[in-house]
Amino acid sequence: MRVTQKEILALLNRVHLFFGLDQNQVSFLLGKIEVLEYETGSPVYEENTNASNFYIIINGQVTVEVETERGAKKISILQENDYFGEDVLTETKIRRTSSKTTQHTVVLRIPGNELISFIEENQVIFPAFQIILANYENLLKYEASWIKPEEAIHFLSRAHRYYLISKSLTPLFIAVSAIILSVILYFQTDISVTIIFPLGGLMVLGGLGWIIWNTIDWFNDYFLITNQRVVYLEKVLLLYESRQETPLGAILSITKQTGLIGRIFGFGDIAIRTYTGVLYFRNLACPDYVIKLLTEQWERAKKRLTQEDHEEMETLLREKFIHNENEEEKEPKEATFTGQTQVKSGWILTAMASLFGMRTEMDGAITYRTHWFILIGKIFLPTLAILILLIFFSIYGGVNFTFLPQNILFPAFGVITLGVTIWWVYQFVDWRNDLYIISHDQLVDVNRKPLGLEDRRSAPIKNIQSVEYKRLGIFGLLFNFGTVFIRIGDTEFTFDYVHNPSQVQKEIFDRYTDLMNVDKDAQTDKERRRMAEWMEAYHHIMMEQDGEQE
Repeated sequence: MRVTQKEILALLNRVHLFFGLDQNQVSFLLGKIEVLEYETGSPVYEENTNASNFYIIINGQVTVEVETERGAKKISILQENDYFGEDVLTETKIRRTSSKTTQHTVVLRIPGNELISFIEENQVIFPAFQIILANYENLLKYEASWIKPEEAIHFLSRAHRYYLISKSLTPLFIAVSAIILSVILYFQTDISVTIIFPLGGLMVLGGLGWIIWNTIDWFNDYFLITNQRVVYLEKVLLLYESRQETPLGAILSITKQTGLIGRIFGFGDIAIRTYTGVLYFRNLACPDYVIKLLTEQWERAKKRLTQEDHEEMETLLREKFIHNENEEEKEPKEATFTGQTQVKSGWILTAMASLFGMRTEMDGAITYRTHWFILIGKIFLPTLAILILLIFFSIYGGVNFTFLPQNILFPAFGVITLGVTIWWVYQFVDWRNDLYIISHDQLVDVNRKPLGLEDRRSAPIKNIQSVEYKRLGIFGLLFNFGTVFIRIGDTEFTFDYVHNPSQVQKEIFDRYTDLMNVDKDAQTDKERRRMAEWMEAYHHIMMEQDGEQE
């Protein structure tokens, strides 16, 4: 296959690795590039060989694998405009993966020493190659069982290290302060050593434990960009795991947000806006280059959607004009996944959620209650009062209080116990009566007071403008509950203190997307059929004119 320099130049300009270079700089690289062609099933390079070249795919498909104790592990399935061979950027320059073609494939081969020299001369592209090398290193270690077989991960990273350091400053300050305070108290006061050092030791252990917790939490959170979606993975040790994602085709805009410290240390936030909300990639290193990578994948996704629309229109026109009744029915196209959040709670939180019935589903309607932690807050005082009454009664049974005669005490005790019990039941029923319902096409907020009026609000799901959630406070983070905010026109619905708020957001997203897809598909199909009818009418007119001329 013959590839012109103009086509190679256009390819290099499309790949985010070379964004920021002018045409003269990119043209200089052309003289170092070689075009190679591979048949289906041909190896491009083998594992444990010298890494001497970097590759960019012109067309075709390449699979990258690594050999493990359990057999070959597939790292990526790469297509047009993708790149591979990152080991050429390492110091050892030894291949840790193997690659082979799964289709007839044409690639650009760039010698490693020439590429490294080019990067050193053009430092503007150094961060981009630094990112893809870090992504490659992470891919070799990371297991993502939920990734689809045809899906390729182009970005896999944690938050910037500054974020971990900043979160660890407070516990470090506590630990250091505890040591200093213990030494001062030991030498300057008469407080016993048996009091000073155990308390100081507890504060030091608490601070160090907090630092370890922050480190594990930082290691467990990932940001991903694939050729199909963007994903934020969050895991709180022993409590829950969540996965927030949105398809590339649903993205509306991508913006960067940085503060003064972020600009100094080279990190920032990326806000990915969709028609159902905003997905944040927070505290990422080199956010400008991540945005370039994401923008490239976004443009590719839009191009694929356009191609699919053209193919569907072509199929419809063929049905109109060819009328081939014997043609076999085509397999339906696999539905694209919608933006969603998947959360897996720890077994403790899952058991508590099931015990208190915080989520139930019946006839397609999902009902949520406020979190059991809120219930504990409501019944804490009446429960405490009941315990005090029981303790007092048990003490009274063994001690003779002459100033509290039984003919007064027992009736008073009974009245107080009854009142406190009614208080406890009222708080429990008040908690249980507050419901948040997601039906097929409606959001319903039910607020019903015991023995009082019921306040019931509802709104159509298809009118939703945005859905966000917040876990408020340390207890919200630890026990995985928060408030979901749903903007519908000028009205804001809130699902207050619900368990697993990201899961609630997912359920709303799914219902909204299903409704929008049905409406969009119906409208698109109507427009296509109208266009096909116009073309069919035009075709008949032209045939009639041809017949008249004959």
